[in-house]
Amino acid sequence: MIRRILVAIALVALCLGAVAFSLPYLMSSQMVRQEVASQISDLTGRAVTLRGDQALKVFPQLSVELSDVVIEGDLPGAENALIVTETLRGAVRALPLLFGRIELASFELTRPTIRLLRNKDGESNWTLDDSDLVTALEPSRPTGRAVELGRFRITDGTVHIADEVRGINETVSSADLSLTWPTSSTRANISGSVIWRGEVVDVSASLDQPTALAQPGSTSGVVLTVGGALIRLQFDGTVSPGASNEDSMALWQASGSLTVSTPSLRSTANWLGSSMGSGSTFGAFRLDGDMNLVGASLDLTDVRLSLDGNDAEGVLTLDLDGPQTSDDASGRPSIQGTLDFERLDLSAYLDTMRPTTTAEAPGDWRYIPLPDVFAVSTDIDVRFATRQVLASNISFGETAGSVLLSDDRMVLGIGESIAYGGALRGSLTFDKGESALTAALDLSTDNVQLGPFLAAVQEEPRLVGTLTTRALLSGQGDTLAELLETMQGDANIDVTEGVLTGIDLNRLGESFADGSFDFQTFDPSGETVLNTLSADLYANSGFIQARDLALESESVSVTMNGRSDVANRTLNFTGATAITSDNGTVVIPFDVRGTWSAPLILPDLRVLEQRSESN
Repeated sequence: MIRRILVAIALVALCLGAVAFSLPYLMSSQMVRQEVASQISDLTGRAVTLRGDQALKVFPQLSVELSDVVIEGDLPGAENALIVTETLRGAVRALPLLFGRIELASFELTRPTIRLLRNKDGESNWTLDDSDLVTALEPSRPTGRAVELGRFRITDGTVHIADEVRGINETVSSADLSLTWPTSSTRANISGSVIWRGEVVDVSASLDQPTALAQPGSTSGVVLTVGGALIRLQFDGTVSPGASNEDSMALWQASGSLTVSTPSLRSTANWLGSSMGSGSTFGAFRLDGDMNLVGASLDLTDVRLSLDGNDAEGVLTLDLDGPQTSDDASGRPSIQGTLDFERLDLSAYLDTMRPTTTAEAPGDWRYIPLPDVFAVSTDIDVRFATRQVLASNISFGETAGSVLLSDDRMVLGIGESIAYGGALRGSLTFDKGESALTAALDLSTDNVQLGPFLAAVQEEPRLVGTLTTRALLSGQGDTLAELLETMQGDANIDVTEGVLTGIDLNRLGESFADGSFDFQTFDPSGETVLNTLSADLYANSGFIQARDLALESESVSVTMNGRSDVANRTLNFTGATAITSDNGTVVIPFDVRGTWSAPLILPDLRVLEQRSESN
């Protein structure tokens, strides 16, 4: 009995195999073309043209292969075709084939060119109305009637995306992608890789309920991973479509957890089209947070951010379209938010601004073009707070500030920074002029302790005291030298409770007054308690003019006027030193020449000689 059953099964299998083997010879080429074209047309809702040959194969898998296949687009013209593929290969379902029907269980496109186009009137070539894909997503479809779809694969494909409304023109090449979606009621998975802007990008995504994408108010779970040498992005959450309108994508929503990381934020920004040039800063970056996307507006809460070792928490909002312009076009993308740092180390950024002139490269760093801060094509409005700011050897305490950037203005603001026992406030503003950059500095300090501050920037500080300053300066140019040469403004400096170490001016003055001063034997070491140290300065055409520079100790007072060429760092001052003693007051005129690094003090000692002769 069992033997008869096995023999019957073998005979049936043999017959089925014989029928399947003979089908390619029994079915006409025209029938194959019509069946395949009809199924692809039903699936996409677009007209299909088969311009090449076709073949129905049995081994190694029952399949049909067609060459030079065109799936038409919604826009007229051959250049607007949705898909043109060199080869289309489909796996054939065996059972329908026995009844003379060709049904494809999977599609593989080899070297296809896919064009996704939208003209300036908002008309696109990729709408798939009345297609099986849309039917699979149709909310009015009867429950329980799943549409059979299958597996779709693209090998070595090219995707052109041109959107005249949004000004997008991109090309993705070497696309190797696989979409598995057995039926409309099951999970859809996509995986593969593409090359975009010269970088390989791996993509993996999973949708729990793809049909929800066509039902406003419905949601589907989604897991998305994008990875490459420059960036890695992971999203785990839900996605929901909005109501249909002329730009339905503007109403889509997504929420969940988001992680973005890159070994170099600068390189990634350059790759994405925001030119940041080259450099060692803006390197390793990572962002974790909860994301809520509505159209082109992205809200990030519970943000944990790290950049170049600086860690922060806060909230951020990204508007990928930006505010509309007067001609109803999308504006610049924007970033807004607040960030809270435990420590903000700016040392690496300041190091990039140091002079790089060497004996081997004698070019003057003052004439190197200033960085184009407006090359970043994103508006920024970020407020920050930190417990500590490090700038090389300088350290500030609690600081609150802001960074504002638009297409023609950048403002770096410090609301208040605890600085060496006092406070610092100010802003640095850059305005993009028609011919050159304009920079403006507004800086004030109150009760800053000079001793600890100077110890951070000098090996042997010679002055301690309490510093109060106010400066309003501006300049115009494309290099630091041009900014200095055009500098305008004024500044006020005042030091109270000052002590000048390394020299005793009072004893030096007394020795001048009583005639006992001797260059070879006099020891100037000691310190001088200063009753007054102040200066009123103003800048004009690159020169700093001292209107009233005064220093006063117990028996010595110094007043000085003159100017300094800031660009060339030269000194040209005249002054007078008044020495008061029991024998009266002696006034010694002097000149100051030389440079900032090597000042030359030239006292006029003839008054001492005359005093000595009269005595």
